[in-house]
Amino acid sequence: MRYLISFIFLLSFSLLIAQPNPVSINISEESAEPGETISIDFTVENFQNVVTIQFAINYDQNLLDYQGLDNFGLPEMSESNNFGVPPEIEQGKINFSWYDSDTEGESIDDGDKIFTIRFFVKETNGFAEISINESNSANPVLEISESNGNVLPVEVTNGGIQIGAVSVNNIDLDLKVGEFTPNILTERSTLKIQSPRKSEIFINLYTVSGQLINNYQLELETGENYFELDKHDLPNIAGSYYIELVSGDAKIVRKIMRL
Repeated sequence: MRYLISFIFLLSFSLLIAQPNPVSINISEESAEPGETISIDFTVENFQNVVTIQFAINYDQNLLDYQGLDNFGLPEMSESNNFGVPPEIEQGKINFSWYDSDTEGESIDDGDKIFTIRFFVKETNGFAEISINESNSANPVLEISESNGNVLPVEVTNGGIQIGAVSVNNIDLDLKVGEFTPNILTERSTLKIQSPRKSEIFINLYTVSGQLINNYQLELETGENYFELDKHDLPNIAGSYYIELVSGDAKIVRKIMRL
């Protein structure tokens, strides 16, 4: 019995060690004004010996119009061969699937693009989220497999386009602002702000659609300052939120996830 338990333990331990690193799919975040056409990159990490990849993409059709695809990073990839796009399928969705015809598997360097989608930004403000559908009911379901037939674990970082008033990029602001720690809010999270002088800033909290949830006024001291966000400051809805720091005409935006 003792040997059987030892064998099971060693087998479980070896299987744990053998688990491959997940393939990461990252969707870029951009900022734009209404009327612009913006490119959103889909990049990967740990993309090794992949034979098949497929997933469904969702985007906000009220804020964006699909324009086209380019920067194909896999062999024999094209819009007509590997994508279902509007108007062939419903607005707000793009389907993607690719298969390595020689079945040897394809590898891509970390950070390289597998494709880019172009969107036209409509005449409105807000955050247009672009996401991969990770539901088991998605069509096609998110799946990546390697040359030996194994289905690989996948991690997804969704992105989108911030339209109009709130920019996701740093504008010239005489502050040094870190990221929220932790970046995923369960109870509370802290943002470090380094200020060269005493000053006053305003902090606005937004949903991804651009709806203002709350605002704060913060008096900064010279040196290190901290802004703490509590889970009760956010709606009891899991997802992404944006915190905008405003000083005069300059803005800095930071993102946080709520579970």
